[in-house]
Amino acid sequence: MEVFFLQICVATKNKHKFEEFQAMMGNSYDLLPLPVHVEEAPETGHSFQEIALQKARFYALHTQMAVLADDSGLVVPALGGKPGIYSARFAGKHGDDAANRQKLLMEMEAIPDERRQAYFVAALVVVDANGNVMAASEGKVQGMILRKEQGNGGFGYDSLFYYPPLHHTFAELPPEFKNQHSHRTVALREILRQLKESSASL
Repeated sequence: MEVFFLQICVATKNKHKFEEFQAMMGNSYDLLPLPVHVEEAPETGHSFQEIALQKARFYALHTQMAVLADDSGLVVPALGGKPGIYSARFAGKHGDDAANRQKLLMEMEAIPDERRQAYFVAALVVVDANGNVMAASEGKVQGMILRKEQGNGGFGYDSLFYYPPLHHTFAELPPEFKNQHSHRTVALREILRQLKESSASL
């Protein structure tokens, strides 16, 4: 397999998310975590793709590096699309996964099983050190929201997200299995294809 040795800063301070990207991208790229001193990027966009691009350009400016940024979340049609772009702070505090899951369960308590469909979305953007877009994509994966948590793995809403093709929640799957089917994987495959294509044209 061809190795490009492109150094990319991953725009997240979430250790689990960074490890997922490392596992999925293998040795093709030299991934670096976001420096801890860098302030949080603003998230004023109105879509996953807008926010991902906003974050990528913000961190490229602050790190002077190529940046891979994502904005991802859970969409529940029966809740009018919530939690959507507010998935990480659905309960109020950013990154409080347990509180977010409890709020989701409460809001869906009266929703019957046949209407508990949901899907994860991941929008990915790679920009160069000057903020120019090198690759962009969006991935989705369909599932159902359970009435109670199952599984101890994963993070975010994984323990509530039942994935019918594998008959388990994402939190019950070993990381390598989840990474084969996740929304980030769907989006990342297209990102890697675009980066390889642009690299071949140089």
